[in-house]
Amino acid sequence: MNRTNMAILLARPMDQSDPLLTRAADGYAVDTVLGELLRLGVFDEVVISVPEETPEAIREALSGMKHAKTAVSRHSTPQTRLLRHMERHELASVTVLTSYSVLMDAAAIRSGQEAVRADHADLYHPGDVIAPKFFTVLNRRTAELLHESHRTPLPPFVFAQKARQFAELRIEAEQNMESPRERFLWELLFAGERNAVPQGVAEAFLSKFTGSDRLARESFDTFIQQRYGLHSPELLDKALRLMSPYDPSLRTAMQINQARRLCAHLPEHRGASLEVGHGKTPLTSLLLAHVFDEVHGADVYKHSEQGYADSLDFLRLLGESGMAPLSGDAVRYEADALDKRSRFFHGELQAMPLAPESIDFCHSRMVLEHVMDMPGLAAYLRRTMRPDGVMLHEIGLQDHGDLSHINFEFLSHEPRQWQAMKRGTNLWRINDIAEMFASEGFDVSVIERDVRLVPPRSLHEHWKNYRDEDLYCYRAVLKAVR
Repeated sequence: MNRTNMAILLARPMDQSDPLLTRAADGYAVDTVLGELLRLGVFDEVVISVPEETPEAIREALSGMKHAKTAVSRHSTPQTRLLRHMERHELASVTVLTSYSVLMDAAAIRSGQEAVRADHADLYHPGDVIAPKFFTVLNRRTAELLHESHRTPLPPFVFAQKARQFAELRIEAEQNMESPRERFLWELLFAGERNAVPQGVAEAFLSKFTGSDRLARESFDTFIQQRYGLHSPELLDKALRLMSPYDPSLRTAMQINQARRLCAHLPEHRGASLEVGHGKTPLTSLLLAHVFDEVHGADVYKHSEQGYADSLDFLRLLGESGMAPLSGDAVRYEADALDKRSRFFHGELQAMPLAPESIDFCHSRMVLEHVMDMPGLAAYLRRTMRPDGVMLHEIGLQDHGDLSHINFEFLSHEPRQWQAMKRGTNLWRINDIAEMFASEGFDVSVIERDVRLVPPRSLHEHWKNYRDEDLYCYRAVLKAVR
């Protein structure tokens, strides 16, 4: 067995926006990197595995890959496709890549291959790194257990997490592949969207570095720091240390990117904004204090006075390091008086003493799915929002019992039964939320909708009349105008 040093790239490209099809000057970015990995002997062969539901036009596009052949599988779940490829090619171990695999660390991959081949580990992975650096090396036994124990699709990024449930498996992680600073800068660049290296950036990286330098961790760090032109990297390190007790650099970057995205939907009048669920570090709202005369927020569970103070210091240090979190015409105020124009409330939003028609802009991220009194929230927002005021809510609609992969097992219950179980989510589907706000007089549109058909083992009859695009929507962004 293990006749060839093979890599299997597990993908599910459904349209041209998939990271696998990101272009670079000489073809696809991923394909260019695969070519370097093959040239250096890190791999002898690469197979791109896609399911049968992959559109024909995408399959045709994949035929343009110079350094990998595409295999279409009748199996949809990644873990099953992986095992079937290993069986077909008689592989004792394999390296797993993904559509995002542009920043590949050749030394780390080799370390993983050696550990698994020498039987020192059953699975080797790079720990907590950005998606373009991700890989996993695993043996056949690990692939068999992942396949046998999970019916719903497992993205490769969670293979290590799921393998830990098996006490007999030995799992090792490559350490120190990126600093918090580097991770933060990359996450800012991704703008919170899928962690894919944007086309122009991928091309810039592959043009700047050639040969084996394209596969070295020093190159990744050098490139991203130069991209931002930091004049005081040590101040950025200090700022990130302030946030580390509360949030990893990933979440910190996500909050900044959330503020940037919100700026594309601002109302004409910018007197006051309101955040539903501001968390321990209300960075998004504090950034919007550059835009609005005042900002407000309410949070039942995570409100932290110290986190608020540290957030103010973080933004000050960020500016001193040479970073400009927000840019463009939206910015109206400097950062020196954010605390004087911000107010955060510990408790239910409906208990917050806001004057009627006093809020111009309301926003939340991954909060509404946890609100138990949705009608009460909607009625409060109707009273509080000014005419022509805008709301933007990003909502996570999958089963929160296991957020490592998309599943809807909670749909085996009806809402009242589920709420009685106190599992933390309300089971409202995106059409329910849209209809509720519409009934309160808002003009509602769902501007983003991510859907994946992953039915639960048994679907409660309560849901039988729902459309699939509503029932199996796992993330949505809802916009409502008063």
